[in-house]
Amino acid sequence: MEEAKERVIQKADELFRMYGLRSVTMDDLARALAMSKRTLYQLFEDKRELVKQAISYKMKENHCIVKDAREKAQNAIEELILIFQHFRTVITALKPTFLYELGRYFPEAWQFFHEYKNEVIRKQVEENLNRGVAEGIYRADLRIDILAAMRVEQVFTVFNPHVFPPEKFHFVEVQEELLKHFIYGVLSEKGLQLVKKYEEEGKLWLNK
Repeated sequence: MEEAKERVIQKADELFRMYGLRSVTMDDLARALAMSKRTLYQLFEDKRELVKQAISYKMKENHCIVKDAREKAQNAIEELILIFQHFRTVITALKPTFLYELGRYFPEAWQFFHEYKNEVIRKQVEENLNRGVAEGIYRADLRIDILAAMRVEQVFTVFNPHVFPPEKFHFVEVQEELLKHFIYGVLSEKGLQLVKKYEEEGKLWLNK
């Protein structure tokens, strides 16, 4: 049962990101999985439950990605870059209206996402900032609570079509520009020299 549910969630996540939450129906999903609708509804009560579990699945994946990046990275800057490399692959295929549809039509899933964003993701940013300060590559005078809240809002503001119309701005380019702005804003002199070294080695920025 759990294996079947995970298979459905993975396929639903793929279709939702490509085509949007509203346009993908349970019929579409059943056809894509070569599964009967009856079986689908035995696994999930309705589409709302499926959307919520798909969001939960992505949040758990995000947690694993951040944990892995933290362990692999030699410093806080590398940690941010490794996380963004994964994030870039996710948002490249993401339909621009995804978050709007989530908030508008799936309130329970939106509330879960909103709480995760403001609690878990913000804490992850705070941990990265604390790491950078401890390593001496971020400034020691940072207001970590303020910057963590700002950074989280930066990431998700990109999905607001009123701020960044998708016909004018590309998600990945905007996210990278905001990441540059954030990193340069927190660097100490030691950190600045490290970033310059990475740039000379071609490790930064991601669109190169």
